[in-house]
Amino acid sequence: MKILKGFSVALFFVLVLSLVYSFALADEAKEPVDVRTASSIKTKASANHDKAQSKPSSSEEKAPPLDLDYFKQHLKSGMTTSDVITVFGDNYRESLTEQSGEPSWTYDFPTDPHYQTSTPPYAVDEKGILTNKLRYQLNIVWNGDQMKSYIVFYNNNGTIGELKEKFFPGPYINE
Repeated sequence: MKILKGFSVALFFVLVLSLVYSFALADEAKEPVDVRTASSIKTKASANHDKAQSKPSSSEEKAPPLDLDYFKQHLKSGMTTSDVITVFGDNYRESLTEQSGEPSWTYDFPTDPHYQTSTPPYAVDEKGILTNKLRYQLNIVWNGDQMKSYIVFYNNNGTIGELKEKFFPGPYINE
C-alpha cells in the first residue's frame, strides 16, 4: 500500500510539473496549450521567435516616401559614407566616374521591385527612367570618405531630369 501511495504522489508531481511546463510554453507561444501536445508547442514557439528575430531584407524594408525634396533634405554637405548608408542603406553599386576616375556610388530606386538595371554603375539608366521602371537613380561622388557631389536622375516629362549639388568650388570636370 505504501508503494502505491508513493507512486500516486510521484505521478501527481509529474502531472503538476507537466502542466506548469505546458503553461510556460503557452505563455511563450501566446497560444492555448493542450497538455497532450506540449512537445509540439515548443516547435511553434521557436518558429515564432525565429520569425520575430529575422530582419527583413533590404528589398522588403519599407522605403521612405521618395521625391526630389527628400533628396534635397537628406543629402547635405559634409556627409560621410556612413551617413549616406544610414539614410539610403547599403544597396548601392560602386564604380569610378568616367571623367575623373573618382569613386562613386549609384543607388537605383525602381518602381518595379523586380527591375534590374543593365547599365554600368557610372551610366544613367535612361531606358529604365524614361519607361518609369526606375523612379530615381542617385549617383554620389566621393572625396575620400566625404560626399563631393550628387546627381539624382529622374523622368521629367519624357526627358532625363537632373537634380544636382556639388560641395566643392569651381565647375564640374565636364563643364
